Amino acid sequence: MIQKESEVNQAQNRILFDQIHDPKVQAILLGKIGKASEKKIQFTIDPNSSLQLLPSHIQISQLITMIGNLLDNAFEAVQNRENGKVSFFIIDIGDDVVIEVVDNGPGIPETMMKTILKKRISSKDGEDRGYGLVNVSDVVNELNGMIEVNNDEIDGGAIFTIFIPKRGG
Repeated sequence: MIQKESEVNQAQNRILFDQIHDPKVQAILLGKIGKASEKKIQFTIDPNSSLQLLPSHIQISQLITMIGNLLDNAFEAVQNRENGKVSFFIIDIGDDVVIEVVDNGPGIPETMMKTILKKRISSKDGEDRGYGLVNVSDVVNELNGMIEVNNDEIDGGAIFTIFIPKRGG
C-alpha cells in the first residue's frame, strides 16, 4: 500500500514539476495535494496538463481564488463518498489558459445550473455559503475570461472549466 501511494505521489510530482512550469500554480497545487491526502480524497493532476509561465496580468491572488475555490468545492463535494475523486487539468496551448476541475460528487442540481455563479447560491447546506463561486466568477470576468459549469454525464459530479485569455485586456 505504501509503495503504491509512493508511486502515485511520484507520478503526480513528475507532472507537477516537469509539465507545469509556473511556480505559483505549482505552490497552489502542492498545498491542495496535501489537503486531499489528509481528507483521503483521490486527487490527480491530469497527465495531459502543460503550462509555461503565466502571463503577468494573471496575479497570484486571482489564481488562488480560481484554483483554490474550485478545488476546495470539489473536495467538499466528494468528501463523504467512498471513492471520492477530483481531477485538475491546466493547459496554455493556443490563446487561452484553460483550467478544469472535475469531481465525482453529486453534481450541480439542474435547477441551480444557471444561478450557481451568483452570490449566496449554494447547493450545500449551512449558513454563510455561496461566496466562493461568485468570487471565482468575478475574477474570471476581471480577466476577460469565461467559465463553464456542467455535470459529468458518465461519473456524475461537476465540471468547472475556465478560459482565461493569455493577453491581458
